[in-house]
Amino acid sequence: MDQSSSIEEEMLHVREEAERLGRIVVGEPVVIEAANSSGSSGWWLSVTVERLGSSAGELAFAPA
Repeated sequence: MDQSSSIEEEMLHVREEAERLGRIVVGEPVVIEAANSSGSSGWWLSVTVERLGSSAGELAFAPA
């Protein structure tokens, strides 16, 4: 995430990509500022997604 974009803009892209992959965003996004070894900082946006039609906590296993 760069300084010129807003969380709302980024979340729009995230939701579109999740939908394209058959998933939905659940819960609230987490935004953190992280510094690298040279002292410059950047922003990270973390989201949780789950498959469409799944309920929270449900796991899907592929047959062996």
